[in-house]
Amino acid sequence: MRITHWAGGAAALHARPILPANLCNELVATAPAVVLGRAQKVDDGFVARAGAAGFEVARRVSGGTAVVVGPDECLWVDVVVARDAPGWNDDIGKAGCWMGDQWVAALAAAGVEEATVHRSAMQNRPGSDTVCFAGVGPGEVLRADGAKLVGISQRRTRLWALFQCAIPLRWDPEPLITALGPSAEPARDAHVATLDASTAQATLRHLALT
Repeated sequence: MRITHWAGGAAALHARPILPANLCNELVATAPAVVLGRAQKVDDGFVARAGAAGFEVARRVSGGTAVVVGPDECLWVDVVVARDAPGWNDDIGKAGCWMGDQWVAALAAAGVEEATVHRSAMQNRPGSDTVCFAGVGPGEVLRADGAKLVGISQRRTRLWALFQCAIPLRWDPEPLITALGPSAEPARDAHVATLDASTAQATLRHLALT
């Protein structure tokens, strides 16, 4: 499968054209950034706190809440599915589960066994209204012990569905909590899994999208 590679600032990467011809896209943010969900609200001091913590600020076109991207932070992959292509489903939940199934198969091929897809409704866990990896939504992938391993958010138009996916390479919620403020405090205890960079890249190479 052809993978299109992008690199740059998080805001510029999120502002790029979404093209169904580019089915699988690996995006590398060249500086640390807090990426907010499309409709996520933050307080007036957020931008200043994020800057003091060393983060750029960006907002993605898909839903959910804040994620950290940047060097060695996560594997960030956008998958664009054209209407009526394999993976398209008018049901958002079922479409998310298709995306999760693709990740589970790729993880198994890379040697990460017993990952599962969350197939029920959104679980709003403590901190999830502020930090994306604190909650679990339909299609997201969990390790065997229940830790969240693959986060997935969606944007849909009449012509395509965009799945914005992230796998943490490390997990340190403290800077994110500092930037977001007290509302993010409960995310300190979020159950989050990580992959080392080589296993994450092997997983991406095995992502078949069938």
